[in-house]
Amino acid sequence: MSGSSKGRGTQGGYGSKPALMLPRVSETKRYVDVWGGELWIDVLRSTMEHGLAPKSWTDYLYLSVGGTLSNAGISGQAFNHGPQIANVHELDVVTGKGELFTCSENQNSELFHAVLGGLGQFGIITRARIALEPAPQREIEALLKKLDFIPTSVFTTDLPYVDFLDRVHKAELKLRSKGLWDVPHPWLNLFIPKSKISDFDKGVFKGILGNKTSGPILIYPMNKEKWDQRSSVVTPDEEVFYLVAFLRSALDSGDETQSLDYLTNQNRQILRFCDDAGINAKQYLPHYTTQEEWLDHFGDKWAQFYQRKMEFDPRRILAAGQRIFNPTPLSNNIKKLASW
Repeated sequence: MSGSSKGRGTQGGYGSKPALMLPRVSETKRYVDVWGGELWIDVLRSTMEHGLAPKSWTDYLYLSVGGTLSNAGISGQAFNHGPQIANVHELDVVTGKGELFTCSENQNSELFHAVLGGLGQFGIITRARIALEPAPQREIEALLKKLDFIPTSVFTTDLPYVDFLDRVHKAELKLRSKGLWDVPHPWLNLFIPKSKISDFDKGVFKGILGNKTSGPILIYPMNKEKWDQRSSVVTPDEEVFYLVAFLRSALDSGDETQSLDYLTNQNRQILRFCDDAGINAKQYLPHYTTQEEWLDHFGDKWAQFYQRKMEFDPRRILAAGQRIFNPTPLSNNIKKLASW
């Protein structure tokens, strides 16, 4: 499957889903092998047939495995199990040199840690071996029986496990039916250190946003000990931090506070406030336009990130549009040829 079972590099990679590359579940060892382009919703369906499921998720399941592992992959389970990149046993990766490697903590480990959270800068994930656990059972009633409470004061929404994980897609379908999905989504995702969350609350929630909010806002606590610092992802330098996600949609409704310009400007205000207040926030799914901004984002990790780039993609071919690295003359020629 990997083309390099002993870690030797081979030329080429998967341009499309390989034949017979269906999710393969090992019930005894509790892992699933999946193609990098597999959607998480399909991984969930395949593993649930065996009574198993991945430990960590994203809120939206119609994303590719390789895509989320190139960032981090986070949701409400991350405080307990860590992000998705902390629950990977093995990868097949095509580097910027066109070489295919199998990598893990014990085999080609530098590439393994570089690619996880590496924003696609070092290689393309063609296969991932994901850790599994027994799928949760419906035990709400058993848990509630142990508690002393007034039954009429309890408000719950009881969903099957798959429906709970796929809840954002359900909301997407409702928005699509109203023509409200295919609009700009100026989302902003930030990691905020625990020591600064009160300052963020005062300056952003009670200040910049006030009562002029639209769209859901997610807040998840994170434990740094659940994140492998050898990966390429950048987090605040505190043991506890929070994901604060502004998941807003720009609507042409006549309401200025829902316009793209207004929401984009508000995002800039939030980022400027974080800088001025010394909050040391880190963007999740980062987007910057200058290398200076990227240097500030990576901080102490920049030297390692740069060294990995020179090792695995020295011609700077991969993910050039992020503007982290200036393209080489050769990579510019490759892009021109690709556009012909």
